Amino acid sequence: MTQLEIANYLAEKGMVGKKGKPYSPATISRDVSVIRGEWRLAAARDYQDHIAAALAEIRELRRHAWKEMDTRLILKCWDREVKLLGLNAPEIMQIIDWRREAIEVGLDVGDLFDSMVRTATSLIEDRAGPVIEGSVSRS
Repeated sequence: MTQLEIANYLAEKGMVGKKGKPYSPATISRDVSVIRGEWRLAAARDYQDHIAAALAEIRELRRHAWKEMDTRLILKCWDREVKLLGLNAPEIMQIIDWRREAIEVGLDVGDLFDSMVRTATSLIEDRAGPVIEGSVSRS
C-alpha cells in the first residue's frame, strides 16, 4: 500500500489525528520509517542474541573437549568460534591488469583482445553451433 492508500484507509475507518483531521501521507511516511527502524533494531538484537547463544554452546562444547582431552574437537570449536566472530584474516585477492602486463612484454593489446574473442567464439561454436556476428544468444 502507498502512504496515500494507508491515509485513506485510516480515514475510512474513522482513525484520524489529534485535530480530527485525516493523517497526511507525510505523517504515514514518517510513522512507517519509525516502525521500520524499530524492526531493524529488533532484528539486530535477535541476531546478537542468536550469536551469543551459539557462542555459549560452542564454548560449553570446548570446555567438555578440554576435560576429555579431545584436541581435534577443541580445534574444531575454536575454528567455529573464530568463523562466527569473523576473526579470520581477510583473504587477499590480487587483480591482475592483463593490459599492462601485455604492454610490458611488447604485445599489442588490441591484437591480443581480438585473439581472445576469436578463441572464445571458436569454443562456443564447438559447443553450441555457429555464433552470428553481432548477436548474443541468451538461453
